[in-house]
Amino acid sequence: ERVKAEILQRLDITPEKHRQAFRGNKTKGEKSPKMLWHSLRDEMMKWLRPAETTKEEICDQVLLEQFLMDLEDDTQQWVRCHGPTTSLQALQLAEQYTAAQAGWRPGSPGLCCVQHPLQDPCCTWHPLQTSWIV
Repeated sequence: ERVKAEILQRLDITPEKHRQAFRGNKTKGEKSPKMLWHSLRDEMMKWLRPAETTKEEICDQVLLEQFLMDLEDDTQQWVRCHGPTTSLQALQLAEQYTAAQAGWRPGSPGLCCVQHPLQDPCCTWHPLQTSWIV
């Protein structure tokens, strides 16, 4: 089971990809209603995995999705980049980002980049500053 999860992760076959496919399944007459329904149901089952998850976990996934969508664009991008798997993780990341942005001054290090900036895909070099920023 662990090996299977690792293979799926490496192939980028994740619940997040299925969520995106479910939400992005916009067809304009390309599929019959029945085919559309089956396609949506298939993606939803792969995203929420009701046979493997509790009601609370499914509710948290829906809350996580809506929370991320409602964040400011820069905060949303940074939080998504760190891949939270629960709404509480997303909240903690958003609060860290907001606190760091409030205290950030030119020339000071960014939020996530102090220890290993090259290993953090959420960090970029700001050409007008002398440090990494988020």
